[in-house]
Amino acid sequence: MSSKQGDAPISRLRAQSAHLLGEAVIVMIQPETVAFLGEDGSLLTGDTVELAVKEHGGKVLTLPPDFGGEPASGWTAHLNTSNDELLIRLPGGLAFYDGTMPTTGQWRKDVAAAGSVVVITGPMATGADIEPMIVQGAAHWTRIPFTVDSGSVQPEAAPKALRTVPGTGGDLPSSGDGPDPEAVTVAAGDRCQALVRAMRKRYPSALGQMAHFADQKGAAGFEDWPDWCWVPMAGAYAVVCPTGAMLPGDPRADDMARVAALSTWWLTKGVYWIDSDAAAKHVDQVWSRPGVPAEKPLRTERILGGLPQQCVYIALPPQPPAEVGPLPALQGVFVHLEHDFRGGRPELRLLLDRDGTWEGLMGVPVLLDRPTLLASARELAKPEAFGRTLSEEEREAMAELVRLAPFLVWPAVEALLDPDLVISGWDLPGEQPQPAVPRASGVPRWKGAPQVARWRVGVVAPKAGLRKV
Repeated sequence: MSSKQGDAPISRLRAQSAHLLGEAVIVMIQPETVAFLGEDGSLLTGDTVELAVKEHGGKVLTLPPDFGGEPASGWTAHLNTSNDELLIRLPGGLAFYDGTMPTTGQWRKDVAAAGSVVVITGPMATGADIEPMIVQGAAHWTRIPFTVDSGSVQPEAAPKALRTVPGTGGDLPSSGDGPDPEAVTVAAGDRCQALVRAMRKRYPSALGQMAHFADQKGAAGFEDWPDWCWVPMAGAYAVVCPTGAMLPGDPRADDMARVAALSTWWLTKGVYWIDSDAAAKHVDQVWSRPGVPAEKPLRTERILGGLPQQCVYIALPPQPPAEVGPLPALQGVFVHLEHDFRGGRPELRLLLDRDGTWEGLMGVPVLLDRPTLLASARELAKPEAFGRTLSEEEREAMAELVRLAPFLVWPAVEALLDPDLVISGWDLPGEQPQPAVPRASGVPRWKGAPQVARWRVGVVAPKAGLRKV
């Protein structure tokens, strides 16, 4: 379709909401590309939409995508969720898109949290054209400010009714008799999703870069590493410190452990609950007496081959202050495997979730080339290893946390690895967790799970049951 200079160009656009490597995006589908002609019939532009985008901050979409930076100035966009009406205006006030766009609750939460959205344009006549155009470098992107009706981002109210979870043989307690696994795991899933969003806000290209590194594993001119590690933490270092220069005391040093765990968890989004009887068989093996760690042997081969998914989040029951003493109560722990490039050492990486915040995430490695868990803890728990920015008292406190933290969560880790215990789907007892696998084709080959999946570790296989809502 063409339009002469002086005419108003007509463009039939369709907006499609989606996620690209964890980033909420809007893809503009153009069933017809509108050309713009001069009075003499000469072609001024072959695509008025692309022209408008490039003139107002549009950039070529490369792989892996880097959606960082501030929103382009002058743009406005608003979604009315009561009728799916979306209005996008160019700088100066002209309407770029005025139509409808269905969205999901997660998409709306993500853009509301970010306050902006990435708009992708290009010669895409149908949804099937999106991936080929991106691969060919024919697409452009622009981050623009975005608002959503406030009612659309409110969390759904938790069901008031008591629930019967399959395989439990009865109702889960909601109060009085101990922690409610249903409430704890639901809250844990929401918390993990929020932490991934926090990572994307700090490092917008993190998921794209980590997926790209995984794609390049073993390729010509690229490093290789064992299959039990998705992407070594050297990849996370490249994400948080693109220049490669990080001085002692740099606050980004702590972010490496956070990016490594969260990007790996994003693949499967598994939240695990360890039944008390499943964890109980491992508690006595961890402590020689209350508060004193035992010389727990590290069974490295079982650890390297035993995690059900690349990274798991173990939700822990609420801990009264009297039970943890001076140590912080933990809400959960991310668990994944690391291949240390510096010496090829295997590590089990623990990312402790102390309070559900980004700053409350603390990475603690377990050195799998050491004979026992205590030997690993002793090597790492040296006050001088925590930098000069902390006081001596603070360094000693951090060293004590690093020394004891693995023992606080080790019964749950051991239960997860125990071949005699049973892992089953929360709502589908016959289902078992599977690790993420790359797609045979397409870009990116690695994609994140669409939603959180909850799993239960127990002594016996659950039986099918009814669920009251």
